[in-house]
Amino acid sequence: MNMTSRFKVVLIALGIYIALGWYSLAAAQNIADGTVIDKSNYQSVESLLFPKFIDQITKFNVSFIYKEPVEKYLIPEYEALTKKYAGQTKLDMSTLKISGYQSGLPFCREEVDAEQDLNAKGTKIMYNAYYSYPRTMGDNFTWPGFWYVWIDGRRGVERTMYASFHRHYYKHRVLMEPESVEPNEDNLWFKSMLFAERPYDLAGFGTLSFRYDDGRFDNTWGYLPAMRRIRRMSSGSWMDSVMGMAWTYDDLQMFDAFPSWYKGYKFIGKKRLLMPAESRPDGYIQDQYPKDMIAGSPICDFKNAPYWNSVQQWFQPTDVYVVECFPPDEHSYGRRIFYIDAYDFSPYLGEIYDDRGEFWKWQETNLIRKKELGKDRFIYEPDLMWQRDVQSMKGAAGLTNAGAPHHRVHDPNFKIDFFSTDTLLNAGK
Repeated sequence: MNMTSRFKVVLIALGIYIALGWYSLAAAQNIADGTVIDKSNYQSVESLLFPKFIDQITKFNVSFIYKEPVEKYLIPEYEALTKKYAGQTKLDMSTLKISGYQSGLPFCREEVDAEQDLNAKGTKIMYNAYYSYPRTMGDNFTWPGFWYVWIDGRRGVERTMYASFHRHYYKHRVLMEPESVEPNEDNLWFKSMLFAERPYDLAGFGTLSFRYDDGRFDNTWGYLPAMRRIRRMSSGSWMDSVMGMAWTYDDLQMFDAFPSWYKGYKFIGKKRLLMPAESRPDGYIQDQYPKDMIAGSPICDFKNAPYWNSVQQWFQPTDVYVVECFPPDEHSYGRRIFYIDAYDFSPYLGEIYDDRGEFWKWQETNLIRKKELGKDRFIYEPDLMWQRDVQSMKGAAGLTNAGAPHHRVHDPNFKIDFFSTDTLLNAGK
């Protein structure tokens, strides 16, 4: 075959490839709003999926509702703070630490998109994801009732825990005055507490955590009812399993490590993919005993294998950054990939690989709107969080009861002295 013929073959192949790509994209664009996507018809949106997501659909019976893209929104104060402090945050790639950050996004969108170094770009995206809490948390918040669910992918739900969770931020605040709480000699970013309320054998268990804003490891204390004492946890506990579940503490909120605790990051690309950016219209679940919740959960299929799939959750075409993350050598994970909203930097989906490079876990966080800040102003809250270990077929679910009236954010009456070992001890008695 001469060069001309070879060139023609390449052109024909390229034309076929482009045509197939346009056909796939057109098929996705023509899909009706509200269509249920499952393994029988996922090809209709295949251009908006990625390989590991397709595996979840075809191998584990994941389904969802296709919805048109939602208009992106951040509270105006957060946008104003990002603009006010744009360009002040500096990244030291030798330490993976930042300096000069005040509030809003550490790195404005224009700076992220202009960054040419793939490692620096990935690091800036992860810092923005780490500090994007105002969209999903608020300057403080109280979740007085949520569920953890332990799942065996072959047998069903193993156990549940009903708990409450509280957090208060000291720095980089958006709606509460001042932006930084003073004095703050320890350079705290936040304090948080978790209390288990039932079942009986877990009731009284609790943790108190101090997160610092300079990369130091957390100070964390746990109250153990069986021992009737408070125990200080090791600095490496952020990599440990959460009470034997498929989660580690590093996985909470998708990515809960201070970014400099990792060895590095790499930007892979910017893509338009289906994400649970606004996963359903109403997040409120009636506050009822967990066994009843499992029997009739409106958002989780706890009755059919593999017992860890969502029900009636919305996914929308969303522009996302794809970032590869490299944990420290002592971590059980080999590498991670996150799919992060390119507008507000919320992480939606994640892939976790073991140290042999084999796919290990799937992460998913579904968000809903919470109208908490007045007319036409709202934040988002995590509604449902999944962790699926496809090697051991163990899973975990976190149902936050988001949207419930008794969930509070930006509460000016929140007492900072609530976060103490005395509170931890008294709650456990």
